[in-house]
Amino acid sequence: TYAESVRALLKMGYTYIALGGLARSSAPTVLSVLKAVMQAVEEYPYRSSTEIKFHLFGVAKLTLINELPKYRVASIDSASYLRKAWLRSGQNYLGADGKWYTAIRVPQSYHPRVQEYVKKNGHSLEEVEAQERFCLEMLQRHNDIGLSSAELNELLDVLVEYDTYLLRLGEDGQNMRDKTISREKYRRTLETKPWENCPCEVCQGIGIHVLIFRGTNRNKRRGFHNTWVFYQFLKGKRIGNRR
Repeated sequence: TYAESVRALLKMGYTYIALGGLARSSAPTVLSVLKAVMQAVEEYPYRSSTEIKFHLFGVAKLTLINELPKYRVASIDSASYLRKAWLRSGQNYLGADGKWYTAIRVPQSYHPRVQEYVKKNGHSLEEVEAQERFCLEMLQRHNDIGLSSAELNELLDVLVEYDTYLLRLGEDGQNMRDKTISREKYRRTLETKPWENCPCEVCQGIGIHVLIFRGTNRNKRRGFHNTWVFYQFLKGKRIGNRR
């Protein structure tokens, strides 16, 4: 059907054609579509295939980048690197090492859903505010001077408990009240400190706060960081120790 559509567009005189509906497709599926449309281009009798270019809507897979020019893909777009900052439970921050990290969730104590949970489960607002303050202060301390193993374990205990006050499911369906999974992912983020190895203005400017999942400002700045890192990889530039 993609090839049939491309043939129709070529007949109308179009030379720059956008292909949609592929954002959630696997790399092999995208390549199979591109092979089909390229065959349609090469078989079209009235126009040189060298004139034809393609744009891919929502496809920004680094695993495909080296293949795309073979199929005359001249441009791509995607919002996934921005949106992952606040939608995925395990892929919120793209590190300079090319690996994804979980953001540390510290919901605002004044969030309506947090306060609803507090009322229903016998906690006081003062207790919740104290936990929130402790998490933020200890995270900042970890950024500035680091935490001992005992302090890090204490922080993880409070973080995981505090996070359960804001009930949610991640985009991938993971229940964020699974304390074992959350603790493991949080520890990896805090022990690795990926923000220290990133030269982007966001990480250099706010440090660990780029990895605190909290309000719109923090979350979108993390999305801007992700998009910048992807763009550096797209251009083949070296970031930290990765190319």
